[in-house]
Amino acid sequence: MSRLAGKRAIVTGAGSGLGAAIAKAFADEGAQVLGFDIRHAAPRPDFPMTTVEGDVRDTAAVNAAVERAATEFGGIDVLCNAAGIAAFGRVEEIDEIDLAAVMDVNFYGPFRFIKAAVPHLLASPGGSIINIASVGAIRSRPNLSGYAASKAALLGLSRGIAIDYADQGISVNSILPGVFDTPMIGSAEGVAARAARGQPAGRVGRPSEIAALAVLLASDDCRYATGSEFIVDGGRSAT
Repeated sequence: MSRLAGKRAIVTGAGSGLGAAIAKAFADEGAQVLGFDIRHAAPRPDFPMTTVEGDVRDTAAVNAAVERAATEFGGIDVLCNAAGIAAFGRVEEIDEIDLAAVMDVNFYGPFRFIKAAVPHLLASPGGSIINIASVGAIRSRPNLSGYAASKAALLGLSRGIAIDYADQGISVNSILPGVFDTPMIGSAEGVAARAARGQPAGRVGRPSEIAALAVLLASDDCRYATGSEFIVDGGRSAT
């Protein structure tokens, strides 16, 4: 299959976790991919990707990455904002500096990329923005207030931009993952095991399952979906 043949994509957070899975899925489906990550990701032998090391908090680095993709690929059709960080703890335990960093990466980072990419997406025959939010944005859990707030802000941004550009051919959608097998979860000892016990599906999610949905949203098969939020959490939010 080549559902994204001819598409030109940027994926942030492409060095690991959900971002890496999405970048690979895009490339496997025929897209040209520029992967942006704060840690340099060496070219992968299993799929082609232009890699750019940079911080989503750095506006100059963001703008440079977008212009590089537009120049090398001849334009941009898809932007997937997958970079993210978390700050765990109750509100009295979260430092303002840590919370500011979470907001800067999870909210302002996507804002910077969207702002830089929109002129190119408007020139595309079918531009698509996919924001990786979190089910925590609508159903928070203990010790996630700061992270949940940043992802809720991202949902608000996504909805607003979807309305602003719906009549100009840009679709904007959000994916809301539950607990997935990624370094962010793996770094918290026992979190994945505890989460699996609380899931109707009986397990945590696989990054490839988010990537498959991202491919659909990036494709021409899903153009009418915009301003939508897709929950992928193994049934947890339905309980």
